Amino acid sequence: MPFNTQRSSTGNASRLIWQQRFDHAPLEVGQVVSAHAEPEPALHATVKPKVATGQYRWQHEHMDPAAFIARIRDHYVDQFRAFAEQQRARCTQGAPEVKFNLNDQSELFNQLYCVDFIKNDGAVEMVELQPENILTFEPITGTFGNSSLAIKYLRWDDVLMRHDLDELPADQLSKWFQLWFDPEDARHNPQAELSETIHSLVIQHHSISIDFGTAKPDAFWDILQLLDDAGVTYIEVSSSRAEAEKED
Repeated sequence: MPFNTQRSSTGNASRLIWQQRFDHAPLEVGQVVSAHAEPEPALHATVKPKVATGQYRWQHEHMDPAAFIARIRDHYVDQFRAFAEQQRARCTQGAPEVKFNLNDQSELFNQLYCVDFIKNDGAVEMVELQPENILTFEPITGTFGNSSLAIKYLRWDDVLMRHDLDELPADQLSKWFQLWFDPEDARHNPQAELSETIHSLVIQHHSISIDFGTAKPDAFWDILQLLDDAGVTYIEVSSSRAEAEKED
């Protein structure tokens, strides 16, 4: 599948995403959960991702679903890595991927959020990556397990999944979040360049919003598997930012 590289707008749409995440408590950030110092088609073959066990079929020729998702993720993470290096060069004290516990009014799952980069040169400043380039592609349709699946847009830091489940399995969702947000830093590797965790999760009726941060592609497949196991029959993957920019 051909990809197109498109420069991303950093105007009103990006501002709205920030507000969606923080308007409930922009100035009432609670305790820091963690802050680590930096170490000096018709494709009809069934694809079985590393973690997910659902059968996945895409109606596009010559496409490898696992490679497609990995490319989207790697394109974003490469920009994140460069962003973190740039921010480190601009401050004397700072760190990427710092986790915060927000106040009880936050709509974020478990009131937890991971900031892309935080500076502390006399005053705390949160800095969020606004990717300069995104990969665009023609909408994809297919199936995952017993569910239809449509991917309209896919931006790794702004994934909106619409579904037809009235309720999500709370225990399984908590386990997924525990693994991929890793609140206690059980998987933290002081020698690793990135945390490989998601940065936020918001659950609303018939939709899930995820900033996949620097998480591996398995996080994407795992949440699809969770939905399939719960009996979903319809999944649409989009981006709130892309949809807002399209409306503009």
